[in-house]
Amino acid sequence: MAARTKTQGAPRRFFFLAFALATALTLIKWGARIGRGRRAASREVVYVEEDRFGHDPSVRRLRRVFAAAEAEQNLLLDRLNIGRLDRRLGQWRKMALHLFERGWARATREGVHLEEKDVAHLYLFCLAKALATRGIAVPGEALPANIAVARLLEEK
Repeated sequence: MAARTKTQGAPRRFFFLAFALATALTLIKWGARIGRGRRAASREVVYVEEDRFGHDPSVRRLRRVFAAAEAEQNLLLDRLNIGRLDRRLGQWRKMALHLFERGWARATREGVHLEEKDVAHLYLFCLAKALATRGIAVPGEALPANIAVARLLEEK
């Protein structure tokens, strides 16, 4: 095999650089179209994402429910001295989600109307149950005193 000279690799490098530049320019152009950017006072492009579902009352209710559940979860984790970057949180949240879906379905079947705070409490009870199955004791005072919601997680 013959040794390559410096000039033989030049067309390949030129093609790669031209392709990279064309790709970058295309992405910038598409980003300006898709993101609907507007110019800020400091000449930086600020992308504003349009919220198409924010006017729907059911979507707003669910957003409030999830925000309340997240706030309750953060309070519980702080009381238990568990960091928000703990690797085990993913498994615990997955288990809590499974229990939460079962509990919410049971509430729907039984005709129990859950307010926003009740749904957040249901998720908190589910997370506490998931933590308990993994050996982390959750003190009773860390959970809300909502017997109707706790009853939804009891086995029949």
